[in-house]
Amino acid sequence: ELQLLQGVLQQQLFPFMPRGERSKLLAQLAPHFGPRAVQEAAVRVLRRGTGRARKEPVPASKQAGHRRNNQVQFGGFVAPVGKPENPELVPSVEFVGIDRHVDLLEELARAMFQRDERYLLLLGPQGVGKNRVVDYLLQSLALEREYMQLHRDTTVAQLTVTPVVSDGRLYHEDSPLVRAAQHGRVLVLDEADKAPLEVVVVLKSLIEDGQLALPDGRRLAKGMPEVSAHSPALVPVHPDFRMLVLANRPGFPFLGNDLLREADVFSIFCLDNPDVNSELQLARAVGPSVPDGVLRTLVELFSDLRQALEEGRLQYPYSARELLAVVRHLDRFPNEPLEEAL
Repeated sequence: ELQLLQGVLQQQLFPFMPRGERSKLLAQLAPHFGPRAVQEAAVRVLRRGTGRARKEPVPASKQAGHRRNNQVQFGGFVAPVGKPENPELVPSVEFVGIDRHVDLLEELARAMFQRDERYLLLLGPQGVGKNRVVDYLLQSLALEREYMQLHRDTTVAQLTVTPVVSDGRLYHEDSPLVRAAQHGRVLVLDEADKAPLEVVVVLKSLIEDGQLALPDGRRLAKGMPEVSAHSPALVPVHPDFRMLVLANRPGFPFLGNDLLREADVFSIFCLDNPDVNSELQLARAVGPSVPDGVLRTLVELFSDLRQALEEGRLQYPYSARELLAVVRHLDRFPNEPLEEAL
């Protein structure tokens, strides 16, 4: 029952809701599940959404990405390590394991391997590390990745074909979506909230119906390997095909499409800006030569800027990305005043 409640709160984007709206939602759920269970689920989801630090450190053997005997540990969950045929397609990134990111890695790994969920949606403000977390997950699992970045001018045709110039001629080849579906790779779709809604609807139809028509007359089809062997027009969807969709959270200031209206086929996960302690941990890893007092000042400053955004006094969503850019600059130019770096 507690897991069901947590799932309901995640689907409602509970960590991103204003406090007044949170209270209304909990009051609606309390008669059905009991006030105590509702409060406990809310605490757990909020800890995951905001990255509150653990009271006890995670042992090294259970930290995210610890490999042993063809398995990889994510918190309290162990997942199998893949055997990629094209290792160059496996991401390779630097990663600092702050508490919230470690929690999210465990949640994603459990969804993929314990519950066999293949279509995941990760929502969060810009610059909080969505791409970094997903890339590190795939790196740790040794899974091949195909990547597509969507935008406001993305068309349905661009989902399936990619123009390529070779020897002075223009050709069209299969898009990352088609390659991932055909070869059983993980498709990472970035900035999905910026794509036109008809593009999202086409993706939803592929997930729900297992079918997608291609411009050259072929058709992606799920669960038809025997038929496709005798029909070159049918391209079978590999059973290992997965999709990880990244998007900004809905509403101001991102103002993307109404992604959640068509997102009922995805398992939804939330990632917000890290808490002060976790952000300080990140800053120390990025700028080891920057004085700790300066790092604390910067972290508190950016925390105040985000609070001003929530209160409507600012319009730009300052994130960990901007903070770490300043820290890197100070680490490289230690004699530059903080005011100049900002």
